[in-house]
Amino acid sequence: MTAVTEAPADTKPADEGTDDIDAFENAVLEADINQVTDPKSASVRSVRQAYTDLSRKGKAAAKKWLDKQAEEALDNDDTESTRRFVLLAKNGTRVISANVGRPAVPDSEKKKQNILQLQIGYALAAAAANNDPELAGWDQEVTATQEDITAAGNYAAWIEGGMEGDEPEATPAQKAGARVSLGRGPNGQGRKPKAADAE
Repeated sequence: MTAVTEAPADTKPADEGTDDIDAFENAVLEADINQVTDPKSASVRSVRQAYTDLSRKGKAAAKKWLDKQAEEALDNDDTESTRRFVLLAKNGTRVISANVGRPAVPDSEKKKQNILQLQIGYALAAAAANNDPELAGWDQEVTATQEDITAAGNYAAWIEGGMEGDEPEATPAQKAGARVSLGRGPNGQGRKPKAADAE
């Protein structure tokens, strides 16, 4: 009796998406001709979504199909169709990011997160300092004074005001504190002097 040998299973990972570009073609053909110039329009977004859902091969096939349609429309002196295919080849063949369409984070929540980050950063830095013999007694030496807070506050207000007018007097530590209080990196630079100021 002859043994039946099963063919080994295909272990090659499947490509995500689909190679069927019918949905993409339909989205292109149904797009409002008056919207194809606007990348944010409903028609263009519909085309982009159909394009995003395609696999790599599908995306290549979709672009090839668009190019062919544009070429045929141009040969037939079909100005409207040529415009449709050319503009959608430009605006409609971009992958939609997973973040597009998500609600923006409110400023109040961003500020809360910034405060939390500062608290975490301070806690970690303080814990590390407490475990470092060379920094014994640091909490008695490193204390923000009211003068530090006032100067940093003035500097932060100047940054938020677009850095208009003279840059407030502040030490490097006060400037860094002002920046991080605004959710920025501590090592930013102040306004560059104008040519007249540098003379």
